[in-house]
Parts: sequence; C-alpha cells; structure tokens
Amino acid sequence: MTRIPVILNPRAGLDDAARIEEIRAAFASHRIFAEIRISGEGGDLTSLVRTCVDEACPIVVVGGGDGSLHTAASALVGTATALGILPVGTLNHFAKDLGVPLGVAEAVAVIAAGVTRSVDVGEANGQVFINNASLGLYPAVVRQREAIRERLGRSKWPAMALALWRALVRYRLLHVRVQVEEKDLVRRTPFVFIGNNPYTMDGLNIGSRVVLDGGTLSLYMARREGPFSLVLLALRALVGRLRQARDFEEFTATSVRVETRRSQEHVGLDGEVVTMQTPIQCRIRPLALRVVVPAA
Repeated sequence: MTRIPVILNPRAGLDDAARIEEIRAAFASHRIFAEIRISGEGGDLTSLVRTCVDEACPIVVVGGGDGSLHTAASALVGTATALGILPVGTLNHFAKDLGVPLGVAEAVAVIAAGVTRSVDVGEANGQVFINNASLGLYPAVVRQREAIRERLGRSKWPAMALALWRALVRYRLLHVRVQVEEKDLVRRTPFVFIGNNPYTMDGLNIGSRVVLDGGTLSLYMARREGPFSLVLLALRALVGRLRQARDFEEFTATSVRVETRRSQEHVGLDGEVVTMQTPIQCRIRPLALRVVVPAA
C-alpha cells in the first residue's frame, strides 16, 4: 500500500476524530495509507512540510484553506515535492483555479491519480504568494474582521460583512508610485492588487484565473476615491463593464515595484496580513511549484 503524508490544519476543523477517519478511509479506498500529521502537535505547518521535503516525499497533502496552502507552498517552492490539496477552507481560491474538486472523496481521487504539473507563484519582498498580494482596502478589511471576531465572537462571514462596511466608511487612500515594466505611475488609490497570473475581472466568474502558468503578474488599481464610487465599480464588474471604466487600470508584467509614503505597509498575502517594509518588490517565479491536479 502506498504511503502519503497528509498534514491537516486544525484551524480548518480537521482535528475532529470523525473527520480524520473520513480522510483515512477516502485514501484507503485507493490503497493509500494516509500518514496523518496535525499541525501544532508534531510541529508547525512549515516545519512539517519541510520534513516531507527532507524525506524526499514525491507528494505531501495539505488539508486546509488558502492560508494553509500558502504556508505549504512557501516551503515547497523550488523542490521536487508536489503539493496535494484537500480544500476544506472557506473560499479555496487556489484549489478552484486548479480545478481541484471541493469534496474530500473527490479531492482524494485526484491525489490518488497522481497527475502533477508546475505552476507559477508570485513573490513580494521575498515572501511567496499563490493567489495575490494586496495593499490598501483588503488588508484593512481582514484586520478589522479579525478584531471583530476576537472582540465580539462573531463567525467569519458576519464579521467580514461588518468589517467591510467599517473599512469602506473609514478607509485611507494610498499615495503610491508603481513601477511596472517601463511605466512609472503615481496614483491616489484605495487599493493595489497584484495577482499571480491574470484574474477574470468581469462577470459572474470575477476573481478566478484561467491559467496559473502564464509567467506574468497582474496589477489592478482603482482611481475611485469614495466608498459609494467603489460600490459602483463593483457593480460594473458584475455586469461585465469593468474594463470600460476609465478609473480602473490593469497591467501585466513580470515584476512590479510599489512605493508608498510609509516605511511599512500592511500587505494581504493569500488572505493573511503581514507587515512589509516599503518599497515592495514583486516578481513572478515561473513554474516554481509542483501541484497535483485533475487529469486533463
């Protein structure tokens, strides 16, 4: 029977005995023995993944959301070990863009088939991101959300709604100088969004990516300055007219440099907020991460 290490993030609700047994049984149905390792018990997620790399494991499976996959990818970039995904987080953007099914049994079937491919990752001041890096509005919303959950005990989605409202009412504009390819742009904007490969920016599939191996970063900025105008911009996106808005800008590049008036900025990396020194230098790392994907 094949053995595969499976690292589970308890913060994603994967420390429940019944849930663990479900995962074991799903792998066993494909004659795979799942070596379950719970992050926080035998070490943090990064150290557990690095141990699998040191052991020359062909595949390490990580169960969690985009934050867990972000942490795992940071340890796997540039190695021969492929990332298998059990997408049990809230949004699962990376898994969806790879076509990995969200059900445990279906995701395990993909891992059991063992089809791997190389995809790009982004890098911001040396820190890897698999989805995006953002400044301005989004990191402010996430920080507000976590503060609300800690203070009021709200669940994630109600806390996010309240945080979004507060951030829209009180957000600050970024004064940025952005260098993208040969362009040098000076802007006042509520956000700077840098994606690992281009995002769909119009219609019902907004926020998804068609390719993850195109070798480019995508850069998006808005020049709307009030909260109501940002809502209008979002509505334009939903009806497929965002790219016709004169106050929305998008670029593709292999590197982007963002400078602000502050020596440090809060940056959202795959949904987690970190503090970075400015300027923030982003680059694409083509085909740097091996992932397990559905067969074509």
